[in-house]
Amino acid sequence: MAEYALLEDDQVRLFPGIVKTLTQLKLAGKQLFVCSSKTHPEIAHNLENLGLLDLFVDFVGADEVVNYKPASDEIDLLVKRHGLNLSESVMLGDAKYDIRMGKNAGCATCACTWGAFDPASLKKEKADYTVDYPLEILAI
Repeated sequence: MAEYALLEDDQVRLFPGIVKTLTQLKLAGKQLFVCSSKTHPEIAHNLENLGLLDLFVDFVGADEVVNYKPASDEIDLLVKRHGLNLSESVMLGDAKYDIRMGKNAGCATCACTWGAFDPASLKKEKADYTVDYPLEILAI
């Protein structure tokens, strides 16, 4: 964890508009969660380092589930922990595996192209929504 944390501290940056978007969502009463291929401690470290930890209700890392993305295990765990209603939930992601996980869980999906490694591949997943800028999420 120590070596990873040092690298992440130097390389992980927030996209413009992220803090404003997340803050507005939280102020609107939305519950925010993170599902990640990183481990729980790595997610916690990154969120804390970026000053975002207080915006999220909970987060699940790959170390907490049996089946990784695109399986729905991480979302399923959050549903179990927090009694979430998937018909009122949206999985946002910048990778095809995020969109597939949301679809496998049975919730709406939103492709976020600004962080995508391969935006064209992401768009092929036919998410329910596609946004090119963080503030566009507020219109969903």
